Amino acid sequence: MANDCFCGCGMRIPFGRRAAANVIGRQITKDMTALRQAATRTLPPAVDRAGLERLCYDGDGVLAQVRARAHGETSHDEIDRASTQAFLSAARRMRDTLTRPAPRSRDTPERSTRTVPNRVRARGEVVDIRETGMTVNDDPRVRLRVRVFPPDVDSFEVERKLLVSRLAIPRRDDRVEVEYDPDEPDRFTFELADATPGLAEELAELAALHSAGALTEEEFQRAKSTVLGGETGPTR
Repeated sequence: MANDCFCGCGMRIPFGRRAAANVIGRQITKDMTALRQAATRTLPPAVDRAGLERLCYDGDGVLAQVRARAHGETSHDEIDRASTQAFLSAARRMRDTLTRPAPRSRDTPERSTRTVPNRVRARGEVVDIRETGMTVNDDPRVRLRVRVFPPDVDSFEVERKLLVSRLAIPRRDDRVEVEYDPDEPDRFTFELADATPGLAEELAELAALHSAGALTEEEFQRAKSTVLGGETGPTR
């Protein structure tokens, strides 16, 4: 049983120690081809060109020894096994370095692999706002709690710390436009809502009825949800 010689000379290599040298020769040939191709291209910053060229030079010497053994020109004991193993290890490390992705530059935006969430827009009302004592470029970081009035579900409250413009700090009872992810509603964003004709008066009337005891808290919140959510129909 024999295999063709790795060097392409056409010699048939019999089974045994010469066959083992033939297998090693195939691997070294594969490594040398990859290293020499890399040497013709622009190298990554982590690779020293002089080191790559020196490795190719060492590989030529090791390959000559292995070829001579596969051809039966030398005995098994005449091969420098330490240098052969050292080259194979160094070649593997070099090939790993050559194929490793380059570090991402700080100036290069990271491409997100996350799916863009299905965000929901809804009207809301500021329930509470408190200072945290932190500012960035004179803009305050606040703890904001907002009641959200989605069009198709019951209202709910969300709260988060966020930076707001010092020129447009929301106040309690301000109406806002909220955008949120249903899976993470507390990671919401908001904009101050523009006034809608008649809406402020209607909310004020509901607040007066609530203060006078004509509406329970539940009825007040449901009615306000109807108004802010744009629903029509009687309040139950």
